[in-house]
Amino acid sequence: MFLVDAEEQSKAGERFGLVLKLRDDSFALQPWLIPSSWAQRGLTSLHCMQWGGVMDSTFAVGRRWAWAIMEGLAADWYISHYALKEAGIAIPHNPESWIAGLAKLKHVPMQTKALCKLPFVSVRFVKYNARAENAEMSLVVKRRHYQAARHDESCWSTRIGPSEVFPDHGKLAQAKCAGSESMRATLETLVMCPQKLCRSR
Repeated sequence: MFLVDAEEQSKAGERFGLVLKLRDDSFALQPWLIPSSWAQRGLTSLHCMQWGGVMDSTFAVGRRWAWAIMEGLAADWYISHYALKEAGIAIPHNPESWIAGLAKLKHVPMQTKALCKLPFVSVRFVKYNARAENAEMSLVVKRRHYQAARHDESCWSTRIGPSEVFPDHGKLAQAKCAGSESMRATLETLVMCPQKLCRSR
C-alpha cells in the first residue's frame, strides 16, 4: 500500500480505483478484464474455495477500503484480536477467516463472484524427478483448487434472486456463468498436484 500511495503521488495525486491482490501462485484460467464497478463494491472475492472466510490468494478491494484490508492482513493480525472480541466477531483460525473478520470489523462491504468473473486458481511449480539431470519444472494446480474448479458447481454458478425461486424446487435456482465450459477445458489441460508433492490444500 505504501507503493500504491507513492505511485499515486508521482501522478499528481491521481488515485487508483481498485487494488487487486494476487498471490504469487495465482493463475488466470482465461484473459480477464477488471470490472471498474468493483471499485465501489468494497471487497470482491470468489464464492467458492473460501475455507470459512474470503479466499486469500486473489481478491479485489476498492481503493477507499484498501488500506484497511491490506494493512490489516499484517499489522492487525497482531493487534486487533481484542477489537474482534469486543465486536463479537470470532477470532480467526486461518487467513481466510481473518480477512472476513477484518472486513466486518472495518465495515468493508463484501461481494462474491463466480470463477467466470474472477477466474483464478492457485498453482505450484514442481519437479517430478528432482534427481534427474534434465528434470523440468511442471505447472500443477493445488489439489483442492483443482477439485473445486472441476466439480463444485458453486464455483461456476450464479445465484438467481429470491423473487425467482421455483416453487417446485424449494430453493434458489442456479445458472452457469458464461465462459465456464472453456475455462473447464483450460483447467483440464493442467494437472492436479500429486498428493505426495502437495499435501496442503
